[in-house]
Amino acid sequence: MSVMIEADGKDAVERIISEQADCVLLDIMLPHKNGFEIYKEVRDRYQGPILILTARDEDMDQLLGLELGADDYVCKPVHPRILLARIHTLLRRIKPSTTSESNSSTLQFDDLLIETYSRQIFFKNQLINFSTAEYDLLLLLARNAGIVLSRDAILQHLRGIGYDGTDRSAWIQDF
Repeated sequence: MSVMIEADGKDAVERIISEQADCVLLDIMLPHKNGFEIYKEVRDRYQGPILILTARDEDMDQLLGLELGADDYVCKPVHPRILLARIHTLLRRIKPSTTSESNSSTLQFDDLLIETYSRQIFFKNQLINFSTAEYDLLLLLARNAGIVLSRDAILQHLRGIGYDGTDRSAWIQDF
């Protein structure tokens, strides 16, 4: 595993797009351009997971990062092993599965085409950019078409956690 560092926000956008790293750890407080601006500029041209790692621990910052579509938001300080575990979790989600069920390289539902190997989604032959979390949710629902999945089952599959009974959140993407 190699790590590349870009300490200046003005150069981060070009570097993220040109390098197409397996995963991006994005700080919000960078000189010349903040992480939220960087995220907005790269999301449609970078398909890998983006984990926001920052000292900004205000609820509104965390909500903004996650609502923009970041795949995770971690507040500093963080134990290195915890951070590494979160990175591995994100990378496992994007690695093509080796099960026989997911060996099919495409799923199609009318005008919606999901290419599982490249993790690309097309609607009416137009590429739609999804965050890793949005893609994972769509793929889970597509692979279980016609089956009602409980919130607990969805959370367990996507996040590895059970439903806590008080969370009423939902992720919605308009086309």
